[in-house]
Amino acid sequence: MTKSVTYHWFQTRCLRYCFFVCIVALFTQFSFSQDYKFEQTDDPHRLVVIEAENFSSNTPNGDVAWMLTDSPVDFSGQGAMMAVTASPFTTVETVLAGSAVLTYKIKFIKAGVHYIWARASRTGGGDDSYHAGINGVITDESLFLTFHETDFDYGTWGWINYHGTVGPASVVIPSAGVHELNLYIRENGFRIDKILLTEDDTSSYKPEGMGPDETLAQSAIRDISRNNNVFSAWPNPANRQLKIQLNDNKYANGMVKIVDLQGRLMQVIRLDGNRSTVVDVSRLDAGVYMLQYECNNRVIAVDRFLKY
Repeated sequence: MTKSVTYHWFQTRCLRYCFFVCIVALFTQFSFSQDYKFEQTDDPHRLVVIEAENFSSNTPNGDVAWMLTDSPVDFSGQGAMMAVTASPFTTVETVLAGSAVLTYKIKFIKAGVHYIWARASRTGGGDDSYHAGINGVITDESLFLTFHETDFDYGTWGWINYHGTVGPASVVIPSAGVHELNLYIRENGFRIDKILLTEDDTSSYKPEGMGPDETLAQSAIRDISRNNNVFSAWPNPANRQLKIQLNDNKYANGMVKIVDLQGRLMQVIRLDGNRSTVVDVSRLDAGVYMLQYECNNRVIAVDRFLKY
């Protein structure tokens, strides 16, 4: 399962995002007062669906880190997360001592066994597994979760739900309420795009394609549009310039505010009746930023972009 590593994270596509390496928590939403970002649905499948880049915390361990990536390109959401490590972590003891961890805070309505799926990608046999845990506890059923018994091609996304020893991967939720899902690095280059938890086993539920939408906590969903029809912004990710195009003339006298994930105002762009403008973002630090469109002292729409 292992292969020699000469810092694959210096590959061309990954280098663009090494600025994102786990130095600060990159949220794709604003922070809110509740202590969880996701909640379990009350439908028959009892789903929890998470974009991997929308973590509650991202904790590196030395040079071992989860980093944002845009490869393969047909990811869901704003990107995916890739494992960076010079050596694999194969036991619970080594994982907890040396691996990096992504944490997602979730409100569950049901306790018990939940099956875990990952929309993941690999480039070969040496980057095809990860570990999972609940509240910092890794069990045999959540150790070494892998692509084995799948048939989709290298360099593509697909859903995996196989435990390296036997059967489907699962975690145990100890009680109803808020718990943390932890994703740990096993080996270098493994990519994860989306995570799904369900009470149903594989005979009853299997995600397909990009899977269902995130099950965000209601208090984490703003009453304004995220994927809005008010304005467009591209390229995304952006490095030096960001073009903003207004799609609705009735808001032509508004402004766009660039806000970081701590809520700090970074730039104000006034359209002054124009339908489009080009914004210099070269001085912004690498990271995720919110674009907040305001008109008549009211927030009309919100979007986000990645600065690399």
